[in-house]
Amino acid sequence: MGQAKAAPITGRLQPAIDWTGHASVELLQFAGVFMKPLTLTLSVLAIWRLGADLGWTGDFFVGSGIFSHFQVWVALAVMSHLASSSVDRFTTRGKAPGRTAR
Repeated sequence: MGQAKAAPITGRLQPAIDWTGHASVELLQFAGVFMKPLTLTLSVLAIWRLGADLGWTGDFFVGSGIFSHFQVWVALAVMSHLASSSVDRFTTRGKAPGRTAR
């Protein structure tokens, strides 16, 4: 008797579950679009901070604290790049090459 009730409930919930999965992939794709420029910005800040440390550029806008070290900016850029690659790989998994994501 429990099995007979499970089928109608599953049938009613399945569209909502499918929509939630589709919406989460679209949200990841949206976030992935902004991760590449973020990675570039973090890389530029790392180079600027390194240049400031070597005396090649002007003063860096963060003079003290954790963000005043170029290694932190490099680590953030690397983590952002890895996250961007993971998002791209996840959102394009199972799609034919050359097809754009919806």
